[in-house]
Amino acid sequence: MSIKCRIGIYVRESRDDNEENYETIETQRDLLIDYVKQNSMGEVTGIYVDDNVSGTGFEREGLKKLEQDVKSKSIDILLLKDLSRLGRNNAKTLLFLDFLDEYGIRVLTADGRYDSVKDNDMVGIETWFNERYAI
Repeated sequence: MSIKCRIGIYVRESRDDNEENYETIETQRDLLIDYVKQNSMGEVTGIYVDDNVSGTGFEREGLKKLEQDVKSKSIDILLLKDLSRLGRNNAKTLLFLDFLDEYGIRVLTADGRYDSVKDNDMVGIETWFNERYAI
């Protein structure tokens, strides 16, 4: 990417059944910051964090701040580790992706499995699979 964009990074981590998580929120954040630098994507202008929060609900403080910044056009791209970080509720995740699309926000995942600019026929299946994992 040669155009410097304003990048928003969203990180979410929840605990497993043993009240543990295998990756810290800081590790996830740093991985995404490094991804932006390595790919010369632009400037990180927002970092949205929901730590120890399930992805099944969408009433999250980090997501609320992200929504505000999207509506105020403060970011151009949203970078996630993978789509499951955005949510583990199929319908709500797809609705949130539609919301981002309506505001012209490009969504990328660092795992390379999703880029909203490309025709991605599998996104509904992937978000469904992410929900199944949460059950």
